[in-house]
Amino acid sequence: MPMKNFEQRSTVLRQVIEDTLNVDITERTRQRHFVDARKIYAKILHKDGDKITQIAKSIRMNHATIIHYLTRIRIRVY
Repeated sequence: MPMKNFEQRSTVLRQVIEDTLNVDITERTRQRHFVDARKIYAKILHKDGDKITQIAKSIRMNHATIIHYLTRIRIRVY
């Protein structure tokens, strides 16, 4: 059964990304591996149709940061 609630989906995705890449995506740092993890998180949620402001709030970032991530990411999400 697919999860429709943003909070549930974002929490599961955040856990998968943090466990896989061994980072805390809510940590306020500009180190490359943290930023790349946040970009992947934002790209997947945005591809699933979630709003930029929701994504930003979930990782304590500004919506402009998420827009920047989405324009700079170079991976394809199917």
